[in-house]
Amino acid sequence: MLLMQQGIETYLAETDAAAIDDNLKTVEEEIKALTPEQQRLKASKDALRTTLVQHKKSLADARENLDVLNSEISRLEHEIQLLRADAIANRNSDFLSAKIDASVGSLQESKAILQSMSNVSEMSLDIPTEAAGLGFKTIEAPPPEVPEEELPKVKRGRVHA
Repeated sequence: MLLMQQGIETYLAETDAAAIDDNLKTVEEEIKALTPEQQRLKASKDALRTTLVQHKKSLADARENLDVLNSEISRLEHEIQLLRADAIANRNSDFLSAKIDASVGSLQESKAILQSMSNVSEMSLDIPTEAAGLGFKTIEAPPPEVPEEELPKVKRGRVHA
């Protein structure tokens, strides 16, 4: 959830909503100014307008999804605090087991809420446990007795996913 929250916040910070609105107004004005003979240009401008409208909707969805995520994170934090307090106050293992089971049910509800969000279909709720799952390959370290000049040369630079 925190990774999703960070991703949405980054998307919102990097996207200029005012520029999208300005571009949309400009394209709509350009479409109105076109003559009937400019059908291909009109089709292209219509496609651009559709894309800008979708981008604007995507921003609104992202804001709503961020609000849902923030609410879920807050709820889960409070639930964890309550579980800790119950664990301190009550040493009965059956009681604690029931509370943990209820918390797991609550996590399933959170997962269902996240899956229902409009943009989550592209995001994974499962975090890979190995670097290979993130698109990186694992390289074993050479034994220490290998001289440095015999080590394979590794290119340094940006990682592209």
